[in-house]
Amino acid sequence: MDLLTVMIISTFSSLLLCGVFLYLYKKYGERFTAIWAASWAFYAARNALDMLRELGMTSTGLLFLDTVCPVLVACLLLWGTYDFIGKAIPQWWLFLPVAGVAAAAATVTLSASHSVSALFFLFMSSIYLWTGICFLRSEKIHGVGKALTGWSIILWGIHTADYPFLQDLPALATWGYLIGSLLKQVISISILLVYFENTRDHLAQAQKELRAQKEELQQILDHAPMAIYYMDREAKIVRVNKAVERMTGFSEAEVLGKQSLDFLILNGQTRYEEALSVIQTGQPILNKTYPIKKKHSTEIRWASIDKLPYRDEAGNIIGVLSFSVDITDRHKAEEEIRFLALHDPLTKLPNRYLIDDRLGQALATAKRNSAMLALLYIDLDDFKPVNDQYGHRTGDQVLQIVACRLQKTLRDSDTVGRLGGDEFVVILPNIITCKDAVHVSEKIIAQVAEPIVIDDDVTIQIGASVGVSLFPLNGTDADSLMISADNAMYAAKQVGGNQVACFAAGA
Repeated sequence: MDLLTVMIISTFSSLLLCGVFLYLYKKYGERFTAIWAASWAFYAARNALDMLRELGMTSTGLLFLDTVCPVLVACLLLWGTYDFIGKAIPQWWLFLPVAGVAAAAATVTLSASHSVSALFFLFMSSIYLWTGICFLRSEKIHGVGKALTGWSIILWGIHTADYPFLQDLPALATWGYLIGSLLKQVISISILLVYFENTRDHLAQAQKELRAQKEELQQILDHAPMAIYYMDREAKIVRVNKAVERMTGFSEAEVLGKQSLDFLILNGQTRYEEALSVIQTGQPILNKTYPIKKKHSTEIRWASIDKLPYRDEAGNIIGVLSFSVDITDRHKAEEEIRFLALHDPLTKLPNRYLIDDRLGQALATAKRNSAMLALLYIDLDDFKPVNDQYGHRTGDQVLQIVACRLQKTLRDSDTVGRLGGDEFVVILPNIITCKDAVHVSEKIIAQVAEPIVIDDDVTIQIGASVGVSLFPLNGTDADSLMISADNAMYAAKQVGGNQVACFAAGA
């Protein structure tokens, strides 16, 4: 194999390696791959210049470029190595290429025939030796590639240093060039091996960290007090945390694949359509309260559920994130507060505020249907002596018993409430005639007149006076009906009490 053939092979192999590193740079954007690609490009250029010289083309400029290219090859190889192992190039090292170019110029001037000098090649050799040592000392690099690359570069440095001493032996020129080219290819392949080993290690470490982060995230999700579940675009659950099982009693395997949590919701309310609505419109559903049943339990509990659209990096909705919090205790407290605001604390009957609301609704319905409505105003007879003789505690017990009797006497559609003291009101919708209201009033009087036994040793007898007003005969609004019923009740008391009286205009 002649020298020119070796040069051609070395040139094309260098260009191929340059292309490989340029591809890696384009794909991953790592700077050191671009630097190494430039080193291989200058090495190919050096080979091309050597071919021109071998073909008989000689000039001072050609000799200078042929000498400068190896300097750039060595400096770029060192720079790329430093960048690869994560070390910064000292600022004073920037003078290396300057010194190398100056040495190349001096070499061309002093020895135009051979373009060599011992000082120049020793300078080049020291750069290669240091580059190889950097590879071997790096803690970032591991594996076979590290040793192969480091020692190959060191051997190349030694080979570079021996050139001034063998330059006068033409018989060794071809072999020397061939050895140098082979070492360069070995270095290239070794660097690629190191690169891919390092990439593999980084990938393994990244996967390990990703698994750790995933496990940590799952731990955080599993310890979250709220139930979190993720639904795909078909509103099917694909991931949940442990709180879902704590809240619903269903295991992860039982929940996955279900459409939302519709199998838990009572009263026929469906969350499936809501989830689809979030996916289609992108509008979240927040703070919705739903009754739910836990698995194998008859207890009704309450949950506050938020549904948020889940988007990918491009902003497209790919699913729904749902957060559910058990608010049973809060719901019960709110219901109790709401109940206390609308009911008498002693008898648990509707208070004046709720009575006014119910009466307003009943009047609106009666007007709409052209129906009759009766309002009964009840005042207990002989109740004050009970408080005076037995005390207010006994009086309160009497009121509670009376309230219970009133509720049992009336229909579900009727309303009984306590105005205060010993006064009660009953709303009777859909009354056909006045006699119907009187009949109910008489039943109430009979129930109240039944003896009341307190603590098994006190028997109390009281009565009730009932005033009746009718819509629309005695009034068309709540106030007029209440006044008419109150006046009728006083009329009943004036004639002895314990009886019913209907309002008579002008009486």
